[in-house]
Amino acid sequence: MSSQQKTIKEIAVRGFFTLAVKAFYRDIRIIGEEPVNDGPLLVVATHGNGLVDPVMAALPYKRNFFFLARNTMFKGKFLQKVQDFFSVIPVFRKIEGQSIRQNLRSFERASEVLLKRKGLIMFPSSYYDPYKHFPFQRGAARIAFESEKKEDWKLGLRIQPIVIHYGHLWRGNSTVTIEITKPIEVKKFRDLYEQNAREALVQLTEEVEVQIRNRVVEFEELLENLTEEQSHFIESISELLSPVAVNDKERLELTANILRKMGREEDSQVLEEAVRQHMHRARRVGLGRYPVHNQLPGIIEALLLSPLVFFGMAVHTIPLVTGRILYSVLDAKVHPYYRGSINFLGSVGVMLTWYFLLYCTLPLLGVRFPMVCGIFVVSIISGIITRNIGHGVLCKLALELSDRYADAFSSAYEDGKGLSRILFSEALTSTTDK
Repeated sequence: MSSQQKTIKEIAVRGFFTLAVKAFYRDIRIIGEEPVNDGPLLVVATHGNGLVDPVMAALPYKRNFFFLARNTMFKGKFLQKVQDFFSVIPVFRKIEGQSIRQNLRSFERASEVLLKRKGLIMFPSSYYDPYKHFPFQRGAARIAFESEKKEDWKLGLRIQPIVIHYGHLWRGNSTVTIEITKPIEVKKFRDLYEQNAREALVQLTEEVEVQIRNRVVEFEELLENLTEEQSHFIESISELLSPVAVNDKERLELTANILRKMGREEDSQVLEEAVRQHMHRARRVGLGRYPVHNQLPGIIEALLLSPLVFFGMAVHTIPLVTGRILYSVLDAKVHPYYRGSINFLGSVGVMLTWYFLLYCTLPLLGVRFPMVCGIFVVSIISGIITRNIGHGVLCKLALELSDRYADAFSSAYEDGKGLSRILFSEALTSTTDK
C-alpha cells in the first residue's frame, strides 16, 4: 500500500469513527492539558468501555495512531485482517493462557511505531472492568524505555495519560468527558534506568498510574453486588446531578460522594425514596432519561421545527426500535465491559443498513437521483434536530395542547430542580465529612 493510499485510508477511518461517536453520544467534552500532536507519543488511557475506548482516546488528537489490543479479540483470518486494517498490534496475556514471550515481537513493533515519530495508544489496566482500573501493568514503561534506548535517549518520547469519563457506559445519546493530563518526558528516567532498570520501570509506571488515579472516579467499593434496581437508582442520581455538574467527571464524583454518604447514614432512606418517586413521576411525563435543566424551545420555534422532528421520527423510528430490541436481547448475556461496544457498533450497523436499504429502494420506486439526494440530506438534518431537541419540541407542543399534561410536567420539572439542589448539597457535605 502506497503512502498516499495509506493516508487516504487513515483519514477515511478516522473521519468515519469520529462522526459515528459524535452521532451516538449527545455531547463529548475535552478538558485538561493540551494534546500532544507532534513527535513520538504514547497515549495511556483508562479502559472500561471495550471497543469505544480506542476511538475516544484518539479523538482529542489531530494525528493517527496505532493501537495495542488483546490478541483474543482478533481470532481467525478475517478478524486478523481487520486487526491489520485498523493498525492494531496484538498483545498476549498469561491470565488468558497465552505465552507472554509472544509480546516480545509485539513490543518490538510498537517500538518501531514510536521510532518513526508516530503515535501509539495502549490500555495498561490489569482488568477489563468498567469500574476497576488498577494496578497498571508495566508494558507501557517497557516499550517507552526500549524505544528511547535505541535512539540513545534522543527520541523525545512523551507519555500522555488520559481518563475517559462516561456519563453512561452503555447508553446512546449520553455524554462523555475526556480528561487529558500533563505529558511525561521519558528521558528524565535515563539515569535511574541505567542504574536499575527494574526500579525505573516501577517508577514510570507509578507516575502514569498516579496521574490517572488522581482523576478517575473510583466506584469499585460502592458497586459490589449491585442489584438491577440499585443500578437504576444510581443512574437516577447521576441524571439529577446534570444541572449542577460542570462535566461528567464532576457528576460522577458527586454521585460517588452521595453513595458513600447513603452507605453510612440511616436517614438517607428518606432522600433515596424521594429520588425514586421523582423518577417515576418524571418518566410518566416524558422527563425520564433527559436532564431536568434542559430549556424547552419557544412555541414559535417548536412549531417551525415540528415538521423536521416528525419527519426525523418517521425516518429513524425503525432503526432506533430495532437497535433497542437488539440491545435489550443482548444486554443480559454480555459482560458489562462489552455492552457499550455492542450498543455502539450495533446502532451504527443498524443505521447504516437502514439508510442503504432505504435509499437503494427509492430509485427502484421511480424516484430520481437528485430527489433521492435531497431526501437523504433532509433526513440527516432532521435526524440531528430530532436527537438534540426533538424531545423538547414534543414536550412544548404537548404543554400548549393539554393543561393537565402541563400541570404534571411543571410539577415534575420543579421537583427535579429541587432534588438536584438537595443532592448537590448532600454531595458537598459528604466531601467535607470525608
